[in-house]
Amino acid sequence: MATIILGPFLMDKPDSTIVSAAAEKYSLSPSMLLDLYDELSGIRILSPAKVNDLKKLLEHLLMPLIPAERAMLLDRQEKLYQQSRINETIQMYKEQKKDTSQSGLLEQERQLLTKARAGNVDETKRILNEILGQVLFSEGGRLSTVRIRAIELSTLLSRVAMEGGAGTDMMRKLSSNYASKLESSKNIEDICHLLQELIDGFMELMFFKKDNGNLHVRKALQSIASNYNRHITLSEIAEEIGLSDNYLSALFKKTVGISFSEFLNHVRVEESKQLLISTDYSLAEIAVAVGFPDQSYFSKVFKSVTGLTPGSFRY
Repeated sequence: MATIILGPFLMDKPDSTIVSAAAEKYSLSPSMLLDLYDELSGIRILSPAKVNDLKKLLEHLLMPLIPAERAMLLDRQEKLYQQSRINETIQMYKEQKKDTSQSGLLEQERQLLTKARAGNVDETKRILNEILGQVLFSEGGRLSTVRIRAIELSTLLSRVAMEGGAGTDMMRKLSSNYASKLESSKNIEDICHLLQELIDGFMELMFFKKDNGNLHVRKALQSIASNYNRHITLSEIAEEIGLSDNYLSALFKKTVGISFSEFLNHVRVEESKQLLISTDYSLAEIAVAVGFPDQSYFSKVFKSVTGLTPGSFRY
């Protein structure tokens, strides 16, 4: 970040209050105070109107640089936020002695891929930061190890994106680009941030390959990700977005590649897989927890999506 300083100048004649305030703050000797007052008397005085004109002139001259500076600032803020989340995870492992075994890491990876398949960007990034925190905690922050784990996660996420319908050619280009960046990264902070960018890129290819960035469908996906565990309908979301049922239905299928109900069922099935693997809940309890009306319908949908019954998948 660059800084431009304009001055020195005063907007009014200097008086004793300026000097006395400096003396009080910095404990200046009488001789230094006299020298300071002499120096102040030599500083040019500009009227508020002229200062305002100078401000406008600087804004005009620097305007081409402002977008780039803003982008750099936002990028830095994102990195700081991510590092704070990762540090929270590291601290949690230190204080609570959480499971840092390979099996614990594999479970987190499964959760990461589940959220990615469901299109839940925020949850995917949250779990990513937890994984990175665990890797940094267990491996002592070694750059080479973090880079290897980052490349492994990149490969897993790229497979999920291709399974979700992302174009093969575009995925290969994007994956190759990020692999190159990960290999050349010189610090852990950049590697962590690159993985966040990678998630955004893969999600775009998964869900907006045919109609890039459609805001209406994006809102529908966000609503599904937040409300899949209760009874939600296309009509409810269409009303929330401000579209007709038929238009949203057609737009959703064109953009995502499958119907609204198919996508909702896929999300619920992916979420149920985690509960089947990691909990002892009954099938009826899991069905309700992920938004299905009953165990029978849950089992039917689960088998149509995976080819297995929920019981077979669990055992």
